[in-house]
Amino acid sequence: MLWVKRLAFLLSCQCLLIAAQGPGPGPGRKRSPMIPYGLVGGSASTGQMQSRAVDTRISLEIPEGRPTGSVVGSIPTKSGFTYRFNEHPAEFSLDANTGVIRTTMVLDRESFRSDRFDLVVLSSQPTYPIEVRIVVTDMNDNAPEFPEPSIAVTFSESSAPGTRLLLDSASE
Repeated sequence: MLWVKRLAFLLSCQCLLIAAQGPGPGPGRKRSPMIPYGLVGGSASTGQMQSRAVDTRISLEIPEGRPTGSVVGSIPTKSGFTYRFNEHPAEFSLDANTGVIRTTMVLDRESFRSDRFDLVVLSSQPTYPIEVRIVVTDMNDNAPEFPEPSIAVTFSESSAPGTRLLLDSASE
């Protein structure tokens, strides 16, 4: 919702949004466009300015079970700005100056409702919010559990080779 308000403000100021490709991927980061902050031009006489902005979404991944304090990735930062999460998630911390995102606990994917966290990062200066999606990848850390410890399976002599039989699924 915040980015919608920001976009409405920019459009009311008759700002021209120019898309650009940001820096390449960093630790734990998938290739995704980022925001280069700041003004790229304008005219004092007309009161119009051009703002340089791009897609502000970053996708990060971290395997479950990593120790507390593990680096998930980082957001693009600008000197003199500080950064914070819009809503502080218990699972992650954000270094206000460097933009490095770390875990604050050992993450267990099965203990969360979803395998991903959608977060919003705001800066100390009026700029565009950065949307961060962190996906916790599953590790095979639990033995499978079957509904029954054993089952008897029989095939007819007339069954064709490669005949399949539907079995109950195991859960992790």
